[in-house]
Amino acid sequence: MRSVNSLVCVCTALSLISPAVAQKRDSEPKGDYSDPVASVGVCAFVKPRTNPPQTSNPGADKALLPLLAAGLITSLVNKIGSAISKAGDAKTVQTLASRNFERDKASVPQCLQLVRGRFFNLLPTDAQPVWSGEIETARAALNANGTFPADTPDYFFEGEIVPASDNGAFAIRPVASFMSKPAGTGKIRFGNDGNDRVVAIFLSITKPGENPALATAPGATLKLGKHKAGVFKRYPDHGKTYSSPFESAWFNLPKDYSGKALTMNVLQTETQSESAFLKFIGGVLADDKVKAEATAQLQQMFIPQVAATAAAADEAKLTALRNAAETTWTTARTKLDACIANPGTAAEAKQALRAYLAADSALPMGDPVRNGALTQTIIESIKLDGAPTDVISQCYAVRNDSLGSKN
Repeated sequence: MRSVNSLVCVCTALSLISPAVAQKRDSEPKGDYSDPVASVGVCAFVKPRTNPPQTSNPGADKALLPLLAAGLITSLVNKIGSAISKAGDAKTVQTLASRNFERDKASVPQCLQLVRGRFFNLLPTDAQPVWSGEIETARAALNANGTFPADTPDYFFEGEIVPASDNGAFAIRPVASFMSKPAGTGKIRFGNDGNDRVVAIFLSITKPGENPALATAPGATLKLGKHKAGVFKRYPDHGKTYSSPFESAWFNLPKDYSGKALTMNVLQTETQSESAFLKFIGGVLADDKVKAEATAQLQQMFIPQVAATAAAADEAKLTALRNAAETTWTTARTKLDACIANPGTAAEAKQALRAYLAADSALPMGDPVRNGALTQTIIESIKLDGAPTDVISQCYAVRNDSLGSKN
């Protein structure tokens, strides 16, 4: 009888505890981690690449592929470092995320997204609850890009990669922005603005091992305006007829890098009041290097004489680089011919090849004089301590395979 009473007590206790346990489990956060995530790939809100997202867009790829694959011209000042240092001067909270991509794949990135919230490590197999409102459209594209949000994002931004008509540069055009929960609510003292925030995005594209805050990295700034919590913002899409007043200034990839691997770095800032935001943005853009770069660009844009002088200087510099490449090529070719005739001169041939490699690498990617076939590894394939017949064969192979003929 005592054991029966004990069992009844246990069952009664379990019936009382179970709702609390269930409620605790229901309150556990969804997903595997919480972090700002940058997403690079297909678009969610750019017509006609939406619902469902496509893995590529042949027309856009055709325009963007030469842009991202060529080395391009120069790099603009990256303002991420300035934004990070200036954020402490205003009521500004910042989140930084990055994502790797390769610039010469068959399908190049069409859009980038920044998402703050909770995420799954892998795409879940079970059906997930529908997000309320227009932000639901973003989930399929994020999943396609390898970003798996577990719930409605605290913040979402999408920007389209827009090439210039001559593929000489590109800009980032804002498409959509949504804030359901301000960042760092514990760090900002709420005032009359409540949950409103003024948002800016700072971007940089870096080479492997490069700090995203370096001034040598190409960068852009997007001032996205005031955001009210829970209100989805769409930005005007002017297509190919007009540029958007919200898009970034044109910028280019660095010309001194011919590899595939790049990293997109995205810094998002949220400022509590518009006056503090203006102070913050003013501090970022007041950097001496930024002002000097902007002044030079405006002068070249609006003063024909300055533009002509800059163009002549660029042409003179390019001519000097081409002359150096052609001169060192001729010397390297002569020294390789001498090595084939007398393997004892192989060291001179290698020195001449190194000089030519440096001159050739200094030329812009895509320049008609640039060879690009010679590498340091190929030069070192000539072994000074090898048998004479082997050295002759190595010099012969480098001359015919890596130097080619100059027109």
